[in-house]
Amino acid sequence: MVGGVALDETIKSTAGINAGETIMSCPNYTKNILVASTPYEGTAGKLARIRSIRVGDKEHEVSAYVSAPEEMAKGILKDVPLSYTQDQLSRALFTTRNPNLEYLKRLRDPTTVILLYEGNRAPPWAYFKSIMIRVALKRKQLNFCRDCGRLGQRVDVCPRLENKLCLICGIKNQITAHKCSPRCKNCGEAHPTANLTCKAKYKVPYVVKTRRWLAKNRDVREYGKEGALTPEDGA
Repeated sequence: MVGGVALDETIKSTAGINAGETIMSCPNYTKNILVASTPYEGTAGKLARIRSIRVGDKEHEVSAYVSAPEEMAKGILKDVPLSYTQDQLSRALFTTRNPNLEYLKRLRDPTTVILLYEGNRAPPWAYFKSIMIRVALKRKQLNFCRDCGRLGQRVDVCPRLENKLCLICGIKNQITAHKCSPRCKNCGEAHPTANLTCKAKYKVPYVVKTRRWLAKNRDVREYGKEGALTPEDGA
C-alpha cells in the first residue's frame, strides 16, 4: 500500500502543480480512489488530465475527472449517436435555448450524456440542434463491483481482485461451481445484488431530497407543526 504522503507528492509532480497552487487530497483505500480538491479551476484542470502516475519503479494507470457540485441539477440524454465528439455536443447543446446548462459529458454508457444545470431543477426537455429531446433526472446508483462482488466500489478501481465473492449468494473465494440462493446485500430480498428488480438500487437525488425538505418545511409554516426538519428527513 502506498502511503498518503508519497501519493500526494506523486500526484503534484505528475500534474505539474507548483508551490503557489493549493490542493487537499484524501485517499480512500477501501474504494481504491483519491479525492483531491482545490479552489483554482486551472489546478483542477491539471489534475483531471492525469492518466497515469509512477510510484517507485511501477507505472499505475488512473482515471481522473472533475466531479459536479451537489447544488447543480443533473439530467441525462439517452441514445446520443457516438459520432458526436465532445466539441460537437457542446455546439449542439450550449445555445440560448438551453440557458441554464453549465456542463455536459458522456457517461460510461457511451450513448448517454449527462447534463448539469444551474439551480436545483433540470428542465424536462433539452434542445439538441433543432430537435427537442426528453431529459431524464439522473438517479445515482449504489456502486456494486461485479469483479469482487462487493457494494460501495466500482469495477474499474476494484482493489480486491484476488478476494472475490459469489455475485449470487456472497460466499467468499468460491472457486468451484456451487448451488446457491440469491440474496441482495443491498435490500435483503431474494434476488442478485443490485439487479434491475432491486427497489433500493437508486439513491434519492440530492435535488429531490431538497425539494421534499422544502415542501415539509412549507407545511410546518402553514400548519404550525413543530419539529426541526433537515434534507435527510425529507428523504
